Amino acid sequence: MMPTDVMARASVSFSSLGFAPSTTIPPGDAAAAAAAPTPSSFSSKGRLALRSALEQFGFAVVTDVVPEDVLRHWESLWAADLMSIVDKTASDPAAVATLSQDPIARWPLDQLSLGYKFASHYGLPQGRLAWAVRRSAEVKHVFANLFDTSDLCVSTDNVFFNTRALPGDSTDHERRNELWPHADQNVHDLPAGVWEVYQGVMYLWPANVDSSATVVMPGSHMQTFSDLMADVDRWRSKGHFCKLPKSQLGAFAAAAGRVPVPRGGLLLWNSRTIHQGWSNGPRLAVPVCFEPKSRRDESALARKRDCVLTGMPTTHWASLGLCHHLPVDASARGAVDGLALNTAAHLHTGGTLPEDINELL
Repeated sequence: MMPTDVMARASVSFSSLGFAPSTTIPPGDAAAAAAAPTPSSFSSKGRLALRSALEQFGFAVVTDVVPEDVLRHWESLWAADLMSIVDKTASDPAAVATLSQDPIARWPLDQLSLGYKFASHYGLPQGRLAWAVRRSAEVKHVFANLFDTSDLCVSTDNVFFNTRALPGDSTDHERRNELWPHADQNVHDLPAGVWEVYQGVMYLWPANVDSSATVVMPGSHMQTFSDLMADVDRWRSKGHFCKLPKSQLGAFAAAAGRVPVPRGGLLLWNSRTIHQGWSNGPRLAVPVCFEPKSRRDESALARKRDCVLTGMPTTHWASLGLCHHLPVDASARGAVDGLALNTAAHLHTGGTLPEDINELL
């Protein structure tokens, strides 16, 4: 895990960021995003602490972004998302009834995969949970502190979901993951390559030593990233997924760490920071990224609208509208244990584009 002294300096309380919405809409409510505070209401002390952590370490954790009742509500939305993709007419009623008792805990991930590494299929990236997080005024406020504006657009990336428990007799040092460290920004792909971009993951379930998590290499957004980008021929016209060369994997493993994030916390990192996912243990979290709308052109907006209406994810970029095409999980099946699935989680909007979602795109 990440050293405790680094975490102490990289953690910022949400309460320090001066959130004071001008409405009485409950925290996390869909309509509250439009009422996000203006820059004049930001706390200069909290904003400085957040920016300082990101500048020094390339990542930060904002704690207590939303209260417990909102987190429980978001979990219920994920349960609704899961049940929405069950084809009731083609499934065994008894199997549906059993699953409906606790869809999150009972979902048979080993037999009914929801996508490759992520919950990327069946419309889930545009489902109820994903849009509840994107609509959250609190989440948007964190990014507004970084850009000094609330005129932001949001990404529509995949959902992270895993209920597989770790083996009861395994110890942390025995657990292994494939190394695939990378940066998500390419300075040779302009103009986006020179923008400040901050990725985020909103954690409904905590990230700890016994869970899946995000691994970051502190400070790698500076010299390590610059060294990576020095090979112009390698990265010219290669997009924004830039893997660290194999010769650097040892240095990454020695310096990187999994970031612990409490329930209700938001992990942020600079897109130049070298990072990767760590898949070992439970996880329910939603990637989220806001950027200034001034960066987003009409073609990107059209692609994002299409992804919402078809249930497809985009990459983490809020401004570029790049559809996130992922391979189909080889273990995925259309029906198993009396359950059949269909692509329907995105249809909670009635097949239309609600005004508040369109405004956030």
